[in-house]
Amino acid sequence: MSHRHVLAAAVVALSTGIVSIGTSGSALATTMMVTTCGQSVSGNAVLAGDLDCSAGPDPALDLMNGTRLSLGGFTLTGKTTAIFCEVGSCKITGPGTIQGSVPQPNSNTIGVFAAKHAKLDGVTVTNWNQGIYVLGPGSVKNSTIQGNHMGILGAPLRATDSSFVGNYYGTWASEGTYGDMHYIFWSSRIVRCTFSGNTIDVSGYKRPTVRNSACSTSDHLTIPATPWGGGDEWGVCP
Repeated sequence: MSHRHVLAAAVVALSTGIVSIGTSGSALATTMMVTTCGQSVSGNAVLAGDLDCSAGPDPALDLMNGTRLSLGGFTLTGKTTAIFCEVGSCKITGPGTIQGSVPQPNSNTIGVFAAKHAKLDGVTVTNWNQGIYVLGPGSVKNSTIQGNHMGILGAPLRATDSSFVGNYYGTWASEGTYGDMHYIFWSSRIVRCTFSGNTIDVSGYKRPTVRNSACSTSDHLTIPATPWGGGDEWGVCP
């Protein structure tokens, strides 16, 4: 392919919001530019700038199975749900912020809602009723979860090298059915995390695994529900 043809292809790609990087007819990588509220996102994608979806729609972004979204250092502002990850998996990487436009906790809002599996790395999630709500495995790494009613819920849940600040619940390992046959209490593993200003740092139906983390309160969840008695009910916080 001539240099002239490569340049022409690049111009077409930029005009359609798809950027391809390659040295031959087959691209080595393709990146979708995210520019519009309500956009359906797939493959490798990057937020092109601050995106204010406080007026809707819901969700602000719809991530297809297997999507890897980079926030690119920008802020996504949502109204009811900022990001919905379809059944399958999604990964969201920072730096960048996913913030709610309506003050929590008296709002039915979710920062990241995943139908199956979600990973966040290097992301700030703030000002939501549910910061990160994952119906399957959920994990955060190198992230800040701040000012939400619930920081992250997962089944199971993993948090590594992250900070939980000013939430009511920092982490919540959920419960439910597995394979439509067995009822299960999901685990949580928390490594090198810090907790400050939360009402309850760590919550779970199953004893959490906490390593090299600075927490002070935990809630032993039960069925039927019982009120939190205060302090470190699980005895996992140093």
